[in-house]
Amino acid sequence: MLILVDGTSIFNACFFATMPKSYFAAKTRRERFRAMSRAMRAPTGEMVNGVYGMLALLFALVDRVQPSHLAVIWDASRDTFRRELYRGYKPKRVLSLPEVNRQVELMRRLLGELGVFQCDREGFEADDVMATLAERFAKEVEVCVYSRDLDLLQVVAPNVRFWLHDKDAAKRYAESFVRPLGPLPDSVFEYTEEAVERLVGVPPFLVPDLKALAGDRSVGLPGLAGVGEKSALRLVQAYGAVEEMYQLLEPLSYEDRMAEFKKHNLTATLLDKLFEGGDKGALCGKRAVLLSKRLAVLCRDVPLEAELDDMRLPRWSGLPAVFAKLGFKKLKLPRWERQQALFG
Repeated sequence: MLILVDGTSIFNACFFATMPKSYFAAKTRRERFRAMSRAMRAPTGEMVNGVYGMLALLFALVDRVQPSHLAVIWDASRDTFRRELYRGYKPKRVLSLPEVNRQVELMRRLLGELGVFQCDREGFEADDVMATLAERFAKEVEVCVYSRDLDLLQVVAPNVRFWLHDKDAAKRYAESFVRPLGPLPDSVFEYTEEAVERLVGVPPFLVPDLKALAGDRSVGLPGLAGVGEKSALRLVQAYGAVEEMYQLLEPLSYEDRMAEFKKHNLTATLLDKLFEGGDKGALCGKRAVLLSKRLAVLCRDVPLEAELDDMRLPRWSGLPAVFAKLGFKKLKLPRWERQQALFG
């Protein structure tokens, strides 16, 4: 099994989960720095709470699942091909906080010293890199993609699963009646093809079409103004991919389009939004939908020089020394390293 870890997403989750409550309540820079002084630090005084959290999470995952391969994928920068396509994409995303950036650098350095394969690519998001690697190696090994980003549901395939990092995973399992295929840490919810179709309402390859219609305000994905998730789901369930929907509807007269819509209990208002023209250059109707689809679809051909053997699970050599340097006295060693420490 190959585990592809969304390093940027998971590290941020670990950092903020291990910060004191006063950090989030801080209203001034002084209050924030005072709160940061209470975060976990190495003997050198360096903040290491996020590093500790991510190492603990990775070790727990490896111990429970026992994969043969592991890779951690990072965002290179916020400037990607999507920003070139549409400047409104992720408009409010700013650079990470300095206290986060410093620990990310430390995290990447430590993983490198421990022999963990890491990867990023300028111009692409970590999601694109993971989608590329998943598709490249799924014929050779079972692949599990681990992240907090539900956009990655689209990569789920017969030999590819998506693991959602979710502190409420147990509740999600109980409410959905879905069960993982194998043992997982408590904070991981597993999506298989069947689970995606049951919980989302469409197969994985149609997840981008939902975003193309409903949009996503959190990342500046436009979609169709006034069309929500429920209407988007009904359209995709009725017509499949948005390109196929327009191919079917465009040649028809308005009356024939309405007759087609009535078969699926869809409204005239929704039809009007799909074919809204607006002023010249206005982002609406088909233009908005197709642009949003391009933004939502993950790239699966990112140019990468990576082989499966590069990602073979490391022996974690040197962990005791790393732990001592960072002051990690209570962090549980991975099973292999514990055996080495005990038996040599």
